[in-house]
Amino acid sequence: MEVKASRDIFIHNRGIANDVYVRKAGSHARVKSGVGLPADIQYFLVSHEFCLQIADWLEVELHNHWHSSNYEESKVSQFELPMAPLMTPNQENPPD
Repeated sequence: MEVKASRDIFIHNRGIANDVYVRKAGSHARVKSGVGLPADIQYFLVSHEFCLQIADWLEVELHNHWHSSNYEESKVSQFELPMAPLMTPNQENPPD
């Protein structure tokens, strides 16, 4: 996974890609060995979204294998919106 390979390069090799990065990133490698790995805001945002998608996928897949009532409850509560009574412009308090 290129995101993990990039993280390793910034943590362990001061942002300079090496053969390990190229091997780990495979066909998704963004630079060749010996070149500084770019990390602009666009890359960060795309990588962040990718990580969120992986987390969502894992949540569903893990629930399919190990049922979780907490997971089901969290999904139901996401779609329930609290309803407030409607007020007309002349009302100061909502009806009982």
